[in-house]
This record gives sequence, C-alpha cells and structure tokens, in this order.
Amino acid sequence: MAADPRHRDAAVPSEMASPPAAARSASLGAALATSSSRLVLQQALADGWRAFCRAPRVFVVFALLVSLLQLTIHPLTAVIGSRADPSDDPRAWLLYALGLGFSLVLNLWARLSLVRAAWIALAGGRPTLALLLRWDGPGCRRLLLGWLHLLRLIARPLLGAILLLGGPLLLLTLPQLQRSLGQSLVRLLALALALLLLIALILALVHTIRQLLRQALLVQVVALEGLEGRQAVARGQQLLDPREPLVLLLVLCELLVYGLGLAACVVGILVAWPTVICISTAAYRQLRLAESAAGRGVGSAALRT
Repeated sequence: MAADPRHRDAAVPSEMASPPAAARSASLGAALATSSSRLVLQQALADGWRAFCRAPRVFVVFALLVSLLQLTIHPLTAVIGSRADPSDDPRAWLLYALGLGFSLVLNLWARLSLVRAAWIALAGGRPTLALLLRWDGPGCRRLLLGWLHLLRLIARPLLGAILLLGGPLLLLTLPQLQRSLGQSLVRLLALALALLLLIALILALVHTIRQLLRQALLVQVVALEGLEGRQAVARGQQLLDPREPLVLLLVLCELLVYGLGLAACVVGILVAWPTVICISTAAYRQLRLAESAAGRGVGSAALRT
C-alpha cells in the first residue's frame, strides 16, 4: 500500500522532499554551496510562508487548541500572579507551581509539534492535525535540557557580576566599615564599584542577547537532530555563530510578523505563531542544505512521524 503523502518524512531534507520540492532543494543547495556562511533571509521568509500555506487550517486549528489549553491553565497561575501581596496559603502556591509546570510542558510540546509539521511542509508534504497532536516526551525532555543549559550560560556572567561587584558594594553600607575607611573613601569606592557593576551588567546583557541569537534555532536542532542539553546548544551555536547579524534580521522579521498578527487580533496571532515557526524552520533547512552541499553534514535527523 502506498504511503499517505501527508505523512511523508525522512532523515535528510533532500530525501524527504517530493520531486518539485527536491528540485527546489537542489537549486537552493547549489546556490548556498558557494557561500555556505550566508543565510538567505528573503528565501527563508518565502519558504516559511509557502510551508504554512500548504496546511493553513491545520496550523491555525492547532494554534487555537494550544491557546485554549493555555487559557484553561491560566487560572492556576492567576491564584498568585493576580495578588498584590504574596499568599500565605501553601495550596495556592502548589496550584501556582502546577500551573507553571503545565504551561512549560504545553510550550515544549507545541513548539516541537509545529517544527515537525513545518519540516514536512517545507519538503512538499501536507502535515495533519494528528501529527501535530502526537506527544513527544523524549523530545520535550531534550528541549527542556537545552533550555536549562542555555539559561545556565546566560545566568553565569550575570550572577558573577552581581556577586563580585554587588557584594563589596553592599559591604560599604556597613557603619563599621564607613567609620574605619572614612566617608570620602567610602563614597569613592562606592562610585567606582557602582560604575564597574553597571559596565558588567551591560556586558552581561550583550552576552545574553548574543546567546539568544545563537540559539534561535535550538528547537529545530532538538526536534530534527535528536540532540539535547550541551550538545544541542553547541550545535545551535555552530549553525548560527558566524551569522549573527543575519539572525538578528531574521528575529526582527519574526517579531514584525507577530506584530502584524497582534494587530489583526485573535485570528492574526493564530496565523502569525505557526508562520514564524515555519520561517525559522526554513532558515534551519537552508543551513542544513548548505552544509550538505559543502560536505559538512551532521548526519541523519531524528525526526519521526
């Protein structure tokens, strides 16, 4: 029995493509082979929109379903979040923790599902709602580990700056130290430490933005290559490290799509969210094709439908 074309999938982008999509992939790969370090932004935007248009109803219905699930979880987190003063009831905090946990799991599952569907649509297939609704526990665990490792990379310099400079700055407020050093010297030291702390925080902010740009395709790496934690983050950095200006433009374009979706109210955001996922997955596919054309492929992806 012939396989349903809506469920087609394979490990390597060029292998999973239908003949027209395979021809487009070959031409795109040949174009990128001459400049594998570049990301063709216009091509990613066009491919992402075409991928969404292959199954717009499926994408919108799934986005609507996820939004409804998020609304059902919101009352759990609103028990604490809507209060002006912290609650003393441990049950309220338990409900709040459960709400945050459910929201995190929902976010992990939805992002992985949309990436799988976008990957198939980019290859010429038509993703189904059943594919999007499929639970992927191992994938959620891998993505969670990747996010936690990224959080550690971001938090390390920030916490270091606060401990190394903020701690001595607080010590200068002690009356005993002020009397022993003198008010003038304390003011000078406090001004110097405050200035150094400000510079360190600015550098930490730049570091955070750079790390987030480097990991703009972390979900795609986890979903399509089966990597987790440190390996997934390292792979995301390998893909995007020399392309940070273009990645910044890509992120700005995705934010513009979100803005247009918000301007169109409810229906617009239901279209904008899966469209942005399709665009970022198209950018990932571009880079994979460029690696294959340059003979630097990373092997088979771990996507299974």
